[in-house]
Amino acid sequence: MPFFTPLRYVQNGKVECKLRYSELNNKNKMQELKTGDIVMLKSGGPKMTIQRFLGDAKEVSAKVQDEALKIMKGNKSGDVICQWFDGNASKNDIFPVDSLEKQG
Repeated sequence: MPFFTPLRYVQNGKVECKLRYSELNNKNKMQELKTGDIVMLKSGGPKMTIQRFLGDAKEVSAKVQDEALKIMKGNKSGDVICQWFDGNASKNDIFPVDSLEKQG
């Protein structure tokens, strides 16, 4: 079963999340996700844009919101906040990093 280990770093003033993907058969693959990347759920669905990573907020109000989401919805630091469109309606939600794939 695969698992991801988020590694955070700041580069050029932007927080980026580098994910190390490991499988039990000892094959390793590196996948980088950052704000603005286009991703899709591994199970399918619309293409989504990464807005930010939960827990990486700099503003106090966003930090408070992140903590509330962790408590109320069970999200955790490193989960990905994504935005997409359903027709003309803007949607957003939070997804675990291991449920997403970067799109070309």
